[in-house]
Amino acid sequence: SIFCDDSGPFPLGMIVRRFFPRYGFHDGRVVHVRRKIIADKASGHKRPVLLYRVKYDDGDEEDVMHHEVSSLRQLFDLRNVDSTAPPCCQIVPGTLAICHKQGIAIIIQHITDNNAAHPDEGGLVRIKFSRQGRPWSEVELKL
Repeated sequence: SIFCDDSGPFPLGMIVRRFFPRYGFHDGRVVHVRRKIIADKASGHKRPVLLYRVKYDDGDEEDVMHHEVSSLRQLFDLRNVDSTAPPCCQIVPGTLAICHKQGIAIIIQHITDNNAAHPDEGGLVRIKFSRQGRPWSEVELKL
């Protein structure tokens, strides 16, 4: 997940969009929410998290954590374009996003991984990123 700026629980039925390498973007809906206790890797303490079951338009399902749902929701809400549209229409270069932990990202361009099934598949984005007024840096991220 790339972007995240929401901390409240998400409703059942909310639509999200996710990129799957070799399969492109797929829309899904939140169909179940449950609380799970996990061990925090940094502190070793246990803490509760919300786990969302998402069912995609092709019938596949997966469990994702809250910050991932927030990012997937932003992908759907940014442009509300068809999931079969090319990556450059899904997340348009120049798009500004507020990120998890007070960062800002600007999409610069889409890149297709060398192992992709199609040359225009996408799957990677080059972004400029800054956190809390620090200098901008360019990075590549997997969608």
